[in-house]
Amino acid sequence: PFTHTHDFDEYQVDSSYTMYWVSALGVLVGFLLRLGFIPTLFLGRLTNLLFFAALSSYAVKKAPIAKSMFAVCALLPMTLHLAASYSRDSNLLALCFLFVALVLHLAFGGQEVISYKQWILPCLIGILIAPAKIVYFPLMALVFLIPATRLGSKSKWLKCGFLTLCFAAFLFSAGGRVILNDFIGGTT
Repeated sequence: PFTHTHDFDEYQVDSSYTMYWVSALGVLVGFLLRLGFIPTLFLGRLTNLLFFAALSSYAVKKAPIAKSMFAVCALLPMTLHLAASYSRDSNLLALCFLFVALVLHLAFGGQEVISYKQWILPCLIGILIAPAKIVYFPLMALVFLIPATRLGSKSKWLKCGFLTLCFAAFLFSAGGRVILNDFIGGTT
């Protein structure tokens, strides 16, 4: 019938609290300073906004191309609305901006061979993003923009290893476990 609905238990996001650590730090500081309920809430939102602003400005600085595009995307009204909220998307968007900028920097930032130190930060950020929301997983494929000559002889192994770690991080998250259980159980 027209009014009939069906509920699907299909997670698209992880249920961990990783993306709430920044706002939780602001709330903790407000609690320790005994600021009261409303100022503590505002401090948590302000902490998210400052974290977003710091990572977004660093992303604009690190991007070798399209710096103005990064700045415009970070200043869009909905992006700023999310950045100043308690939404997990605030920190997730900031990490996505930074991840894309770092990968573009590795891809188009020079001709020298990339050291392992330069490779670690994008990998860690990617592994944080991948389980948070599955819709951001295709961003991880941007590592294929990095020329093989810049990564050395193990280029394919590094790129595929990174994507495998991101996929494993997703599968071990709550959303990945639900999707995997549905797939194995035959309900998908």
